[in-house]
Amino acid sequence: MADVKSEIEKTGENTVRLKIKVPAEVVAAALDAEYRRYAREVKMPGFRKGKVPRRVIESRYGKTILDDVAGDIVAETLDKTIRDSDLDVIGTPAVKVEPYDGVGELVYSAEVDVYPDFELPDVEKMLSKIKIRKPKVNEKDVEEALESLRAANATLEPVTDRPAEDGDMVILRFLGETPPGFNKDVIRIWANKSPEDFAGRQVLGHAARDTFSLVIQYPEDFGDKTAAGTERNEPVEVVEVKTPVPPDLDDDFAADLDFDDLDTLREDVRERLLKRDAANARREALNELVSKIAARTEVPISGTFVEKATADAYGVESLDKIEGVSETEALNSTREDLSRYIITHRLAEEKGIKPTPEEIESLRRNVLETEGFRISYSAAFNHISKVKLTELLFGESGGPAEKRSETVAATGDRNE
Repeated sequence: MADVKSEIEKTGENTVRLKIKVPAEVVAAALDAEYRRYAREVKMPGFRKGKVPRRVIESRYGKTILDDVAGDIVAETLDKTIRDSDLDVIGTPAVKVEPYDGVGELVYSAEVDVYPDFELPDVEKMLSKIKIRKPKVNEKDVEEALESLRAANATLEPVTDRPAEDGDMVILRFLGETPPGFNKDVIRIWANKSPEDFAGRQVLGHAARDTFSLVIQYPEDFGDKTAAGTERNEPVEVVEVKTPVPPDLDDDFAADLDFDDLDTLREDVRERLLKRDAANARREALNELVSKIAARTEVPISGTFVEKATADAYGVESLDKIEGVSETEALNSTREDLSRYIITHRLAEEKGIKPTPEEIESLRRNVLETEGFRISYSAAFNHISKVKLTELLFGESGGPAEKRSETVAATGDRNE
């Protein structure tokens, strides 16, 4: 990418303003690539797929394309500018893009909150007084985990004597042309009575050979722009209803999972649960340490930043729109949360913990692939830092943290 120009101006106790200029050739190349993608994918009357002229695409999708490209460029160049400037960013920058028509350089500014500078108290002394509880697991936890394993290994059996119920798999066939977003004319939907599952609720109560209209809602950012933001009623037929039947909890089930017998499987589950609870115990110990530090430390956070973070946390545009708690309570709660967050970050910094760019990008890719959204560079940095800090202070590396855990386990002197 051609050189991106940036200017940094300190605007407050822990805020800076970035002004970033992206060269015209970078924007032009990105726009050309997006128009070529549209030309390959978009369907328009009177044109064969892949043969729609750019001027026609511009007349219909020009603003959408420009906004999408500008958004992608801002996300990429802002992350890079923050890294190159060695800014220690907290929260999500507030971006303002200057009016842009697709010609010339793209200019935008970003108000960025950065971590404040402050001194930590005697952390080692506090650390020496924290006892990690002994991990534990009860038989109810083990049985619930085994039931989850059975459910995960259930087989789907046909249902012929009733309509679809919550938890059933319903197989549908489109009776008309396959709608956008579907590769085949046969689809599978899990019946679900949850209000959040729009598709799952539609198939409840339908039996094999039933026909009905399946409502498909396309999001605004759907790849096929002819369908984006629309709602369609597609005629479908129920091909089959199936219900999950879990296997019996016996030695055969254990063997299918590569265990010698059910007792061996049960012990493996117990060990995994113990490891998970041990990780929880280490996180609790870190939280206890951070709470002790917070009680003795005044973290300098600007009032403006606290107000903005509070509004974001409660999903409101202004603090007077907050419901359920008073404005003062909301502000105090946010300030406490921010203080703990900033202290954790500072602890990691003082311990020399700094995630590598490869670790950060790996986490960002993983979140994008599994969750469907991209997290910021700073969010990934902070997550990895906290994980490493917990491992360093309370992990099982054979250092002081492990010896404290062993002592607690041996003496029974622990916090429950």
